[in-house]
Amino acid sequence: MKKLLIVVLALCGFGLQAQDFQKKFRTATPFALRNSKIQWVDADNDSLLDVMVVNTVQGEIKLAFYKNLGHDSFNLIKTIATGYQSGVFTLTDFDSDNKIDFVISGKNLAGTDGTEAFLNNGNFVFQKTASKIKNQSFSTLVFADLNNDGAKDLVAGDASSLYVFSQKNGQFLLEKDTAISIRSIKCFDFDGNGFSDIAYSGHESNGPTSGLLLFKDKFKTLRKVQLKRVEGILEAGDLNHDGFFDLIVFGKDSTGTSTIQTFKNNANRFSSIKRILNIDSVSARIADFTSDGKADIAFFQKSGSTYLSWIKTFAGDSVSIASANVKVQDYGDYDFDGDLDLVQLRSDSLIVLSNNLNATNRGPSVVAGAFAIQLYDRMFFYWRKSIDDHTDTTTVTYDLRVFSGNPAVISSEFDQANRHRLLVSHGNVGTNNFSIQHLQGNYFYQIQSIDNSFAIQTKFPTGTCGACVDVASDQVTICSPNTIVQLKPHAPKAMWFSFNKGFLGIHDSLSYSLSESDTIFSFNPAGNPSCSSIKLFPIIFQSTDTLKITKNIWNCENSQNTLKVASEWKSVNWKNNLNSTTATGNQITVTLLSPIVYQAFGTNSRGCKLKETFNLKISKPDLQVGNSQYQIAKGSNVQLSASGATSYSWSPPEGLSDIAIASPVASPPVTTQYIVMGKDSLGCSATTSVLVEVMEAGFVATLFTPNGDGKNDALKIFGLTSASNFRFTIFNREGNIMFDTQDIATASYQGWTGISNGQSQPSGTYYWKVEGDYGLGGQITLNGKKSGAFLLVR
Repeated sequence: MKKLLIVVLALCGFGLQAQDFQKKFRTATPFALRNSKIQWVDADNDSLLDVMVVNTVQGEIKLAFYKNLGHDSFNLIKTIATGYQSGVFTLTDFDSDNKIDFVISGKNLAGTDGTEAFLNNGNFVFQKTASKIKNQSFSTLVFADLNNDGAKDLVAGDASSLYVFSQKNGQFLLEKDTAISIRSIKCFDFDGNGFSDIAYSGHESNGPTSGLLLFKDKFKTLRKVQLKRVEGILEAGDLNHDGFFDLIVFGKDSTGTSTIQTFKNNANRFSSIKRILNIDSVSARIADFTSDGKADIAFFQKSGSTYLSWIKTFAGDSVSIASANVKVQDYGDYDFDGDLDLVQLRSDSLIVLSNNLNATNRGPSVVAGAFAIQLYDRMFFYWRKSIDDHTDTTTVTYDLRVFSGNPAVISSEFDQANRHRLLVSHGNVGTNNFSIQHLQGNYFYQIQSIDNSFAIQTKFPTGTCGACVDVASDQVTICSPNTIVQLKPHAPKAMWFSFNKGFLGIHDSLSYSLSESDTIFSFNPAGNPSCSSIKLFPIIFQSTDTLKITKNIWNCENSQNTLKVASEWKSVNWKNNLNSTTATGNQITVTLLSPIVYQAFGTNSRGCKLKETFNLKISKPDLQVGNSQYQIAKGSNVQLSASGATSYSWSPPEGLSDIAIASPVASPPVTTQYIVMGKDSLGCSATTSVLVEVMEAGFVATLFTPNGDGKNDALKIFGLTSASNFRFTIFNREGNIMFDTQDIATASYQGWTGISNGQSQPSGTYYWKVEGDYGLGGQITLNGKKSGAFLLVR
């Protein structure tokens, strides 16, 4: 076996050296191995990487979890039956709750195809979702946010196509498919524009193929890159530390020869730099295995029926690793010492090997200068790049988490409590130190930096997403495709971004060809980032030569209104709806006395014409009161009522329970005219009044409304407490008695409710008569009279 290994390594031109991977743990596997896979994952969010083994047992795929107990000790704690007889799976935080779930795609025990998620409920308990993700099975699948909206989209492949599904409201909708039989998929921002791309390898009609789909916003393809005619398994990593992830394909070329093909990413232009033939590699991992900050490649190679495990270092040496009877393996730093350890699944046991290096590898520095700001319907994030003790700054990746609670709006793969990695993975925004997300609102954010051996810092601050009151903005209107514009930032060496295409580079000024509407902005990263660091360039593409804009403006009567058109427009003339020219220039100020329409006409340097219409309308609340007049006995009260506004102010304040609510209680000592002012959301006001009469002697209201609303539903008398020979009678127009009582309490507290002989009486004028005298003499009167009339209103 050693002779065979040396022969293989000699083919690659490597020297041979030893590396100290020491066995720290071994346990016998309680099952025979079939279609096995092994992976590090913190499945219980305790900061320690556990081991997950996928295996087919008695015709069913099962997951076995070995819990990391610390101190180089693991325990088989849970076995989960998936209900699937065949398929592939992936680990991801599917529901963004900061716990790693798993998704399986294949054929279930009933023989039905499907793709389903099993959600992690904690403590190694997983529950299958109520509905399938898709009613089809795939040969490979990856979840990634391709549209920068926080939702994880699905990229999958089968024997016929590569599929891209967008996730919207929990549903996965097909955005595009390509006729390629897919073997492998990797998602990463390969071109550094801020949008995740797709690297794929498979087979098409004319043979093996590998390539990339480079994306811009809204799942639109910016460019397709065709690599060599080779089909196999993909691995991505920054081999030359320039900040752009390179690709390795392990598979077969068009002649059927086993090959390892390396493609260097030269700022998203890929070139083949190395090809090794007649080596059948099962898997590989690009990472720093020697704690020197350089990218090494760990190979797990099959030669006949034998598996070989070795590492090609950046310096060109090779490191052999014990691999007798090993079927699958995975790398991860389970002991937190900064270097990647190894777990192997052998034919009869599970082995954990610790990578013991003399060098100490610490995680990158905490990100500084972080800044997040709302720009229209996007949220822009920026931070200064971290410094690492070994890894080049350009190669450090970043994991962005945005949240206001749980689940997160943008999920990360670090634990929100202990900050350790949940998976051995790069950050979700790649090597970029910026991100533009489809987000609006008030959020918090965190950013974790990760070096090329996946070492991290567990202490980093939480930032707050902000908003700018006034960001500098220059509108640009174009009316023909492929128009070249010259844009100037606040300061030289600005970072330039497009909402549609992402990062455009660093330039003193930007010369840019435009054929669609967009928003471009410059950002000055020098000093402390702020709103003044940004300059916006809203791009309007108009297919005709005249841009027509209509704006509706509501404001208060007599308000001063400044009407303005963009600075790009020249020779601007203003007209109102009287068709008279009122002014020239890019802005005018008008007093709003009545509804009026103004129009601005102009041209720009690119031959476009402007017709902008401003419809000015008066805003005023529809202020109303329940009743405009009340009569109360001295010492009693009544509830006033106003509506139709967003805020209220009553005056005078005497006798009111609250002057700033819609319905205060009034108890004035004397008759008072109350004025209420109501304001709408713009602060525009209206006023009206309510008279509250305070009766010194007995009285009766001149109107009542028995409509069952609990307000003024009965006609009562007020101001009488005792009398002799008392009688109170109500008649209709025909003189028929509607109500008659000789009891002062009945007349004062019950009154007439508008019902006579069990029938509700109609609206109209009714009459009353009172009889009796006071105990010390003098006849009883109401409103100073013995009889009178009132209105019943329904």
